[in-house]
Amino acid sequence: MSYLSREEGWAAEAALRRPRGRWAGWRLFAAASGHRLRVARALHAPGALLTALERDVREAREAVATIARTPEHRLHRRARPRIAAWWARTRVDLLKTAVVDGGAVARRGIARLQTLALLDRLAGNWGESDARHAARLLTDPDPDVRAATDAACRAATGAMNDALWRSGPGRGTRLWWILLRKDEPPPARTVDALWSAWFADHVDPLGEALFRWGVPAGDARHVASTVAAAPPDPDVRADPRLRAALGYALLLGDAALRAAAAERFRAPLDRDFVEELCERVLVRPESAGFCVERGLAPRDPARRALFYVITAQWAQHRALDPDGGLLALAYAAASKAERARVRDAVLGDGELGLVRVVIGEGRRTNLAGVSREEARYLAERLADRREWDELWAFVQDLPIATAAELARLFGTWAPRDDTARPYFHALRDADPAAVEEGIARFAARPPMEPYASLRVKYQVADLSFAPDGPFLAAAHSYGQMSVFDARTAERVRHHRRVGPGTRVLHAGQDVLITVNGSGNANHPIRRWTYGGARLLRTVPHPVVSLVPTGGDGSFAAGTAGGELLLGDRDGGVRVVTAAELGLDEHELSGRLVAHPGSGRIAALGDRSGAHLIDPRARTATALPVPETIARAAFLGPGTLVCHLASGPVARLSLEDGWSGPPSETKPSGRAPGGLVALPRSGEAALIDGHGTLSVYGGEPPERVHVRPPAPGHGHWGGRLAVSSDGSLLAAGHGGGGIDLIDLRPREVAAALRRPAASLTARDLPVVTAVLDGAAPAPGTRAPLELLRAAVEHRSRFDIEIGDAVHPAAGEHDIGL
Repeated sequence: MSYLSREEGWAAEAALRRPRGRWAGWRLFAAASGHRLRVARALHAPGALLTALERDVREAREAVATIARTPEHRLHRRARPRIAAWWARTRVDLLKTAVVDGGAVARRGIARLQTLALLDRLAGNWGESDARHAARLLTDPDPDVRAATDAACRAATGAMNDALWRSGPGRGTRLWWILLRKDEPPPARTVDALWSAWFADHVDPLGEALFRWGVPAGDARHVASTVAAAPPDPDVRADPRLRAALGYALLLGDAALRAAAAERFRAPLDRDFVEELCERVLVRPESAGFCVERGLAPRDPARRALFYVITAQWAQHRALDPDGGLLALAYAAASKAERARVRDAVLGDGELGLVRVVIGEGRRTNLAGVSREEARYLAERLADRREWDELWAFVQDLPIATAAELARLFGTWAPRDDTARPYFHALRDADPAAVEEGIARFAARPPMEPYASLRVKYQVADLSFAPDGPFLAAAHSYGQMSVFDARTAERVRHHRRVGPGTRVLHAGQDVLITVNGSGNANHPIRRWTYGGARLLRTVPHPVVSLVPTGGDGSFAAGTAGGELLLGDRDGGVRVVTAAELGLDEHELSGRLVAHPGSGRIAALGDRSGAHLIDPRARTATALPVPETIARAAFLGPGTLVCHLASGPVARLSLEDGWSGPPSETKPSGRAPGGLVALPRSGEAALIDGHGTLSVYGGEPPERVHVRPPAPGHGHWGGRLAVSSDGSLLAAGHGGGGIDLIDLRPREVAAALRRPAASLTARDLPVVTAVLDGAAPAPGTRAPLELLRAAVEHRSRFDIEIGDAVHPAAGEHDIGL
């Protein structure tokens, strides 16, 4: 028997302290190092030998991982840094588990920092010399490494903060954004360089950070000379540098410089300049002297009310906003720092309606934007006033972790409504620390393992779920097509000779629509039923995309020739050309995405550009796209999640444009094989050319989960599809495998963080299924039980049983 046939045997034999054990340990670590594999690759050895050597290395490293997790093993201390270094190089999940379980840290280099970050120990264990690696760590493929590095950079103070600035973060990078948002300023030399950069281009957010830090430039002589040379009532619109110098002098200059700048203004100031000064004052209220003396305030009434409160101009605020409505409106749109200043000011004034100011009139709709600090502040004020009914009305709508913490404020009080008491007592009885820890444990890595794996003979070319049931249509690369029942994981239908390069759409009621993206000059569109196929139309150009536009089986297809095909389940197909929409052919290249609920269609151009298409009006509206979009999906009727050609994944609001800088993390492997939105959890899933499945969440999107391809899935791209109810994800791989993944745990993970006011009756079967399915991870049952109590409380008058089909959590066990 080969000495690598059983990794447990290797670990056991290497534990012996006799010569045989030492020899086994040496051979084990030598095999795990991969030296023979590297030599074989350098010599271009046959594929069969390389495969065998790769298997040997993998099994040897599994044995070393076993040693690393066994403290009593004699080679434990030697195995831990090796495992850590191998994980940093290969990113194999098994090695990651061993690193986390054993607390393993690599000995040197970037691998040491990567493993420290993985263990969330980076903040206290890196030094000034390590700061040069911060930018690389912030773009690491592993989300845990990125999150820990982000936290370590935010927590860096003193010499470490200075070292991060000295590492030279490029403008617009993740590190640059983190450092600009910190309260601690950079070292003096860096501050001077930043002031010089801001005076040169006068662009935010650099200016916001500089005024917030309030550190004057080390050499402001050129500012003083610029102010002294300024004419009376200068035209600040014509000279941006003069505008910057005057703004600096009025807000951060010494007394003489402020007076010199103020003397230049006799006539009313330019309105845009006033707006800029007021925004700077909101960042640094102690510099409000000039604006208060001149009676300057923002033009917008809501921002003006905010300005009066932050600068303690109470008489002006009461005259403008006697009922606090404008302040509530401004507060809802204010930054975190501005909100904190408003809370402090309101607490000192004591006359405004706290609830209205903090969460506005639409309480339930605004709760998603209420931070935990704001909720605690408001709840404590209400408790001080003994307004128990108002406090309960507020607390019961909050996320369960916050509600469990604030339930301690009630003392012996309880609601009079008997139907509300079960949830109230559940909150009172819950341990806030245990709830918070359980939520973090469950939400950090909700399971993404398949509950069933389907095998097809050839590479998966396309996937589509039926809009009216748990049926999955799969097109194979060699012109065949199958339909699977997701409840039983069995194939219920098969068609041969469908055609090469087939794209398939399940239109419901056993109707399939197929188009051919390659082959002869004529490309047929067919409608398939159990009775066979019927030709609907033939187009002269290859069909690039086929997407559903409604739950009734309607669809849209795009061709490489710039044609938009609109069809329905019954067989009607009409053609809309790019010229009819007022577009060029390259702007309607056939790459389409659609939102079935609203019928919206977005066309992605070959070059930079995207358009929102209204098929009925035959119009196209350009979208604010900064670069070419490789893939996209509708996260909601007004939001696109996009994978940009340069690598990042970002969100695009059809009304507001891009929301913040996109993630710098690029998906692994080649161009993605598929991108779909997971609307229930507010995330997106992407599968790349190697079959690696990544999940992106947050805003801007960050990779929060990575699932590497299983052995045998192949490296020829992948395809994704989401069921119409959002509960299932199908991932097709190049080797012919299709994984069926239950998305309900991810939905529950999102619900654990959401305000309870947003929970509905449809959440109850989802939460119950997760609780009653496979045993939840240790420590997660407490928050799940509390979430179920919250859902039952929210829906106690309208509990409904949905008719959607959901997979059970057990293996191959599908339940209604």
